[in-house]
Amino acid sequence: MFLFGHLGITLGLFFILGYLVPGIRGRINYWFVALGAVLPDIIDKLLGRVLFANSLASGRLIAHTLIFILFLALVGLYLHRRSRDARMLLVSGASLLHLLEDHMWAQPVTFLWPLLGWSFPRGAASDDWIDYFLVTIRNSYTPDFSYVFISEIIGFTIITLLLAYLFSRTKADHQQSHRPASALISLHIKEHRKQK
Repeated sequence: MFLFGHLGITLGLFFILGYLVPGIRGRINYWFVALGAVLPDIIDKLLGRVLFANSLASGRLIAHTLIFILFLALVGLYLHRRSRDARMLLVSGASLLHLLEDHMWAQPVTFLWPLLGWSFPRGAASDDWIDYFLVTIRNSYTPDFSYVFISEIIGFTIITLLLAYLFSRTKADHQQSHRPASALISLHIKEHRKQK
C-alpha cells in the first residue's frame, strides 16, 4: 500500500468510527489521523531507503513493529491522562491501522521485533533512493489488479468523498451563518414558541 491507500482508508475508518460513536466525533483531529496513517513509512523509508539504504535496504523497520505502536499508545495515554489531549492516541491508532493495512502480521520478524531477533530482514538494495521511490511509484500506479493499485484507487476515492463531504458541510455552515437577520430572528421566535 502506498500514500493514497494509507491516507484514504485510515481517514475513512476514523470517519466511520466517529459516525458510529458520536461521543468521540468532535475529538477526532483528522490531521493527526493523517500523520499516523503515514508515520511508519515516513520514519522507516527515511531510515532504511535514504539514510542507511546500503546497510538496511528496507522500508519496514522499527516503525513497522508492534513495540513502536505500543510506545506511541503509552505516550498517548500519558498525555491524555495529563491534559485530556487525545492527539497522540489518534496517531498511535492510525499507525496501528497502517501496520494492519501492510499485513505486517505476515512478516513476524519485523512485526514482533525484538522477540524473534534483533535484526530486521534486509530488502533488495537500490542504486539510490530516488531510483527506489521512482520504481515504487511506477509500480504502485501501473493499472492492474494488484493489492497496491486497488488500495490506492480505494484510498483516493475515499479522500475525494471526504473532501466533497467537508466542502458541502463548509458551504452549508457558511450559508447558515450568512442568513439575513430577519430570518434568524424569526427562526429564534419559532424555536422559543416550541419550548413553551
